[in-house]
Amino acid sequence: MLTTCFVIAIVGLLFGILRQLILVSTNILYLSKDDALVNAGDETAWPPF
Repeated sequence: MLTTCFVIAIVGLLFGILRQLILVSTNILYLSKDDALVNAGDETAWPPF
């Protein structure tokens, strides 16, 4: 039972890191096309993953 909880926690952590990396990479790709959004600093416009 404890091992299952540990595995779920690790998978969740990895998923969170992966999601963060995807968000950062899409932000960089998107912002390189539109620099106006960099100055605005509005992160609510990004598509949720």
